[in-house]
Amino acid sequence: MKKTAAIAVSKLFSISPKIVIEQELIKLLQGLLQDGNANVVANACASLLEISNASGKNYFRFHKN
Repeated sequence: MKKTAAIAVSKLFSISPKIVIEQELIKLLQGLLQDGNANVVANACASLLEISNASGKNYFRFHKN
């Protein structure tokens, strides 16, 4: 379910970026990058990449531990 939701966010962004931003769905995708399921992580990464390219912003955040 989460892997499908991750892809759905990028599709929704192509229709209405405002909704994705207002509902903080990008933060949700960023959180999914830490998921234990590799398919969820891959779809979240693909979605963030698509959104980043479409918006001209970098939505990948890397933290030093």
